[in-house]
Amino acid sequence: MDRKLTDDALEREADNIDRPNAENNSIGEVPPTINTPRTIAEALNHSKPLDVHTWSEHPEVNGFVNEIYEAHFLGGNEKIRKKHLKVVLLDLYVTWCCDPNLKIAVSLNPNN
Repeated sequence: MDRKLTDDALEREADNIDRPNAENNSIGEVPPTINTPRTIAEALNHSKPLDVHTWSEHPEVNGFVNEIYEAHFLGGNEKIRKKHLKVVLLDLYVTWCCDPNLKIAVSLNPNN
């Protein structure tokens, strides 16, 4: 799914982001740690698989992917690593726009 990101849409999304709390200088509440089988199951009940077909050629997208890649992922096959990073970042953004609490699941099962 290729979504057109306009300046107005980006401003509306930015307005919906939690602002830092002046008292503790943190953003929102810290989510509970997912470390028990029950909390893991509950989190997975509100999740979707990573959509590897999410893509965009918008210059803004390419710009932030390049920034993040250069800051955190130098080395290896740059073309493939940037492509994978773009897919993950775009799917995270699209998922967050639909439901900020929705998790993205990645199966580690070789049969999937």
